[in-house]
Amino acid sequence: MKKKLLGILVGLILVFPALGEEKAPAVKSVNLGSAKIGFVNLHRAIEESEKGKQVLSSLQKEIDQAQAKLEQGKKEIEALEKEYKENQDKWDEATKQSKMAEIQIKKSQLGKQAYDYQTYYQKRQNEQLQPVINDLVQLIEEIGKKEKYAVIFDSSGVGLILYADPSLDLTDKLIKEYNLKK
Repeated sequence: MKKKLLGILVGLILVFPALGEEKAPAVKSVNLGSAKIGFVNLHRAIEESEKGKQVLSSLQKEIDQAQAKLEQGKKEIEALEKEYKENQDKWDEATKQSKMAEIQIKKSQLGKQAYDYQTYYQKRQNEQLQPVINDLVQLIEEIGKKEKYAVIFDSSGVGLILYADPSLDLTDKLIKEYNLKK
């Protein structure tokens, strides 16, 4: 962990060489040697926490039921296609067109149903997981303050800052100096 943290600090210094220079007016100089920085994998915390497991398990049951309905629709289409393939030589042109139209309509309906399920369950997952995420972020903030972390990042992909010591916020200074630049 120390090697990884050291690598990150070195990377920050290489990417932002002006951090330690006084002549960079919009950047606050911070002694990174004493700053305590932490990382959490919020995605893993959701998946492995008891509450997160409960929510995900409940959602998975619902998704499995929807998936079974989609599979049934797929089987119906396959049966119609098999029937068409086996009987197309026996049918007149009007029957062929009618059966082909029926297959296309069923495929279209199944695609729309799959899209609707996906949209619905994505929204449902977001709604169901939001309280878990809120609880985790609140706990991260408490840990950050209690254990005196300067910054805690989410390492699960997007690298969000989940907690930062308010004294490190440069936004007001940046706005002030930007407004002075005109």
